[in-house]
Amino acid sequence: MANFLLAYNITKKAEGGWSDNPKDRGGQTWKGVARNMHPKWKGWELVDNAKKKPGFPTSLYKLVDLQKLVLKFYKIHFWDVNLLDQVQNQEVANEIFDTGVNMGPGVPVRFVQRAINFLNKGGQLAPNLKVDGVCGPATVAAINQYPYPTRLLKTLNGLQVARYVEIVEKDPTQEVFANGWIEQRVSYV
Repeated sequence: MANFLLAYNITKKAEGGWSDNPKDRGGQTWKGVARNMHPKWKGWELVDNAKKKPGFPTSLYKLVDLQKLVLKFYKIHFWDVNLLDQVQNQEVANEIFDTGVNMGPGVPVRFVQRAINFLNKGGQLAPNLKVDGVCGPATVAAINQYPYPTRLLKTLNGLQVARYVEIVEKDPTQEVFANGWIEQRVSYV
């Protein structure tokens, strides 16, 4: 079964540290936790206190409790919600997790549901899935049953890139993030 810490250690490289880019819809961000998306996250209190002291934002890296809150946040909101402990293939779980962190936890589930329906040879390789963005037992079973994880990963990457293109087409101000998304989020399979 897939391991959360292995996935997190990959994703944290792309999430970096402190960011406050005015073009980022997420607003202030600490290690990928976006304030506009998650304003009630308990870590914001620690961040706000650190802002009042010298050494910000470097001082954030020294706050052990803040790092624990980040880890717990990712586990609950992007790993557990999608039952990724039950996924047998670590690379597939990594991709679902990372894409969820970047796009929201339901998006990669819709991607995987669409991908399996696209690749399953009319239900011969895995059952057709309802595309609802909910990773329940049927979705996990289909992920585990599908025999070609590399094909699944390639299809997930294709859907991810298509979504990035749609985002920029709808809001050209987001183009500033396009190269980073492709470089840091789309894995080579």
